[in-house]
Amino acid sequence: MQHVIHILTILSVIYLIVTIVVLCLGKRQKKQPLSEIYVAQCGHTFRKQSVIKIGLHLIHYTLPKNGAQPLCCPDCFKSSAIHCAGCKGIIVPGDKVCLYGGMTQDQVPKYAHVFDDNPIQLVYCARCADSKDHIIGTWMRGKRIEYFKTARSNIN
Repeated sequence: MQHVIHILTILSVIYLIVTIVVLCLGKRQKKQPLSEIYVAQCGHTFRKQSVIKIGLHLIHYTLPKNGAQPLCCPDCFKSSAIHCAGCKGIIVPGDKVCLYGGMTQDQVPKYAHVFDDNPIQLVYCARCADSKDHIIGTWMRGKRIEYFKTARSNIN
């Protein structure tokens, strides 16, 4: 009789463990529906809306309003972000930029992004440009510049 009680106790414990496991698995977050997953031009996938923290800034990353394929995913967007050498503001892919130089390596601020070493050229945001004619292109993923075709095309 004791063997029967012992076996029933073991079976009860097993039943409880299986029940707990099933309940825990059922509470896992459901995967994002496929319709909510997008592919950027960088080849990575991401959700429709993401919040990206760059320094002290929180940026709400959303799809382009015109329905075009985004330049990059939130991770590439974040890794391509830099600080403007003039105002310390954030420069992200899609922002218009200009390059200024005329300084030595020891004069370069620690937060500034050196675009070219010979001669030294630092990346500045469009707000810090001396004139609209100094804006030379658009900051892109991979920390590169897509240059405008003509100097006049950057005046919008």
